[in-house]
Amino acid sequence: MPVCTCLYNQGQVPSQELLPDYATRSLPTFSLKDPTGKFALGLSPRSDCALDEISIEVQTLNTGSPRQQFQLTYDGRIVSVACPGKVLTAGQDGQCSNG
Repeated sequence: MPVCTCLYNQGQVPSQELLPDYATRSLPTFSLKDPTGKFALGLSPRSDCALDEISIEVQTLNTGSPRQQFQLTYDGRIVSVACPGKVLTAGQDGQCSNG
């Protein structure tokens, strides 16, 4: 059976009731922004989705950038939209620091 994907603008995805039975809605995306709205966490430009690890860094907010978009999966993992196969986890020591 052929597969087709429909892309909708953020906030314009029809409700499940309006879609055919075989359709599966994609997960909503979100950004992790600071309170001022000037900065967001994003996938480092040096990160390559083909590598085992990716790096996340603080960046100037770019609302359309898939590198600053994340999704919460149905099984509770946070993944990058740019690298959906990569799950975000804390560093080895699990500690956050200033900077």
